[in-house]
Amino acid sequence: MAVTYVLRFDDNYAVESLKKHNARAKSRWLRWPLKTVCALGMLALIALGVAVKSYVIVAFAATMLALLAAGPRLDYFFVRRRYRKHAQYGLDVTVDLSEESARFTSRDSNSELRWASFVSTLEFSDGLMLYLAPWHYVWLPDSDIRAGDSHEARALVKSKIAKHHGV
Repeated sequence: MAVTYVLRFDDNYAVESLKKHNARAKSRWLRWPLKTVCALGMLALIALGVAVKSYVIVAFAATMLALLAAGPRLDYFFVRRRYRKHAQYGLDVTVDLSEESARFTSRDSNSELRWASFVSTLEFSDGLMLYLAPWHYVWLPDSDIRAGDSHEARALVKSKIAKHHGV
């Protein structure tokens, strides 16, 4: 059983893989109420700054409010910037999953990782996320499968990596 993916290492892949990596956290229910409380606090601080005519406070609170609103977009901006500096940026990377290992091949590089190198995996409805470390991951979307199918990939990964979770 072997499955082959062909990934385009570009901005879209960078943002999509970051979104999937961030989706692994289960404790997101508190995020929006906390952001709402922070936004209301910043608005109150702006009102206080206007009332006492301290425009430094107004500028600070407005900046914090803008950062709160732009948080995810800033993450995407910085991950795109990081990917553009990568030597493999813009290239197609072929990922072959076999019984023995995961092989990554591009125009300039070739590497093979045994399954013991992966610490965990997450299964999404539209792909798999393989983790070498909590901060080092590979997103394998089902839409990029060129040989084999997603059921084979899931069965293979599930049999080879001990920590397998569904999202």
